[in-house]
Amino acid sequence: MTLHLTRLFLTIFSVILLTAAPSLGAQKATTRTLSNEPGTWRPWSCGGHSASDLKLLGFTPSDADAFKTRLQRIADIFRKSPVWNPPMGVDPSLTGSLYGVSVYPSSAKKLKNHPIAGSIMMGSFEHVEVVRTTGGQEQRERYIGDETVHIIFNVNLLPKGGGVNMLSDDEGAFFEELVRTADIGGFPTYGDMLIITKNGRPVWTPISRERYLKAFIAKRRPDAANAESYIADQQKKYEAFVAPDAYAARQAKYKAAIDKMASKGASAVEHERRYWERDEADALSVLKRGASRDPKVSPLAGVIAGVKAAGEQLAAMSPADRSSPACLLEDRNDMTKSGLVAMGTPKCVPLVGRNPNFFDPQLPRSVPQIIVVSRIRALEKTWKEGRPSGDKKGNLDLWTTYEAFRQTDLRKVADQIDK
Repeated sequence: MTLHLTRLFLTIFSVILLTAAPSLGAQKATTRTLSNEPGTWRPWSCGGHSASDLKLLGFTPSDADAFKTRLQRIADIFRKSPVWNPPMGVDPSLTGSLYGVSVYPSSAKKLKNHPIAGSIMMGSFEHVEVVRTTGGQEQRERYIGDETVHIIFNVNLLPKGGGVNMLSDDEGAFFEELVRTADIGGFPTYGDMLIITKNGRPVWTPISRERYLKAFIAKRRPDAANAESYIADQQKKYEAFVAPDAYAARQAKYKAAIDKMASKGASAVEHERRYWERDEADALSVLKRGASRDPKVSPLAGVIAGVKAAGEQLAAMSPADRSSPACLLEDRNDMTKSGLVAMGTPKCVPLVGRNPNFFDPQLPRSVPQIIVVSRIRALEKTWKEGRPSGDKKGNLDLWTTYEAFRQTDLRKVADQIDK
């Protein structure tokens, strides 16, 4: 998680004041943003792949070098934003990196169609001044932030969907379809994410009802097997508990314990009797519940019933039903249902996965084919508060970063795609 230096410094500084100042009444401190102080660009850098990663993914060193060059071209478009020419009150930063094998869908073998993936981080580091006055003496200390919130540009990395209902199979992960919100610069946004593409192919494709049910069953089957073992074990313990010999032995034990209380009076005897009756009833109730196969009584029985129902639902489907898109209306309190309902059911959410045919295999693997921008809405909220003046604390870094993004013509960014 990234932190804002000014806010972090203020916390530390207040502790220093409390522990080091001999007289708080004689000391004052103020912090302000140096909003009109000229800034300095931090140098561009771009991390690369190790030789082993390149070999594993089937990329060549020339592929990686060409992709780095293209990342820098995209970064240069944002570098030209008016708010950064010249930068005032902040040190701007644009840095790149190439993603390792963990982000790719088949990292254990060479990829045939997937291009190189990487990112650009865009941020601003704020200039801050702390003025401390002690006994009429003024001391000024300047700082330049070393942490901030960046806007992230993921290149050639297809985004996930949303929601909590994520499953996966050999073809990859799938999730709830995101809702499109207000566009920016002519490109669609989905909450805090903006997607820039040119090829017209969808980023996500529907998941079939058959694929969802198979993944649902595969995920729940081990849980159902464990539930079966637990219920069977509880059934054995229940049968042993209610066996005549076991029952008689417990009653004899209870009677002996109650008889010991006779010398203490009828009240003590009654208290002991109720104690043993309650213990007997509680133990019997726990074993009955544990051995129950009624989903209304046992959540574990619900898991078993849910897997069975999903299998029956799949078996009863026609070929057309199996291939139709999946829509989910999940009730997390009802383990007996898969949540799969007919498309168009009120409040159901379509399920999607990353489009396996999105990337064009005819293009060089170093060519950007999609740019996904994230963290824009959080910065937009701060930006709307306005540029901090020289006597206002903090947030000039966030304001400037979003202003640079806002000033950039995203069509020029899109021109870097597919070429």
